[in-house]
Amino acid sequence: MATNQHVTPPPSAASVKNRAARVAAEKARLTKAQAKPGAKVKTAKLVSASGASDQERYEMIAEAAYFRAADRNFAPGHEIDDWVAAEKEIDLMLK
Repeated sequence: MATNQHVTPPPSAASVKNRAARVAAEKARLTKAQAKPGAKVKTAKLVSASGASDQERYEMIAEAAYFRAADRNFAPGHEIDDWVAAEKEIDLMLK
């Protein structure tokens, strides 16, 4: 029996890498600005030590976990493993 559900297409692997590159560039900008004595760094959102906001990190992990699930044809029972592995992958990428 088919259900009529709207499925959002997955982000491409390139978009995950592009987002990581943007986060790394912003981290470098903030690091450089903070190195100047007395400099005030303007930030629009809370930024973690990695340079990614909590929301950006979460979205990157969700995308990576999605691709892991897709690679195994969305077989149930591995959701937590996918998330934990994606979390490790993204955290290493953001270092």
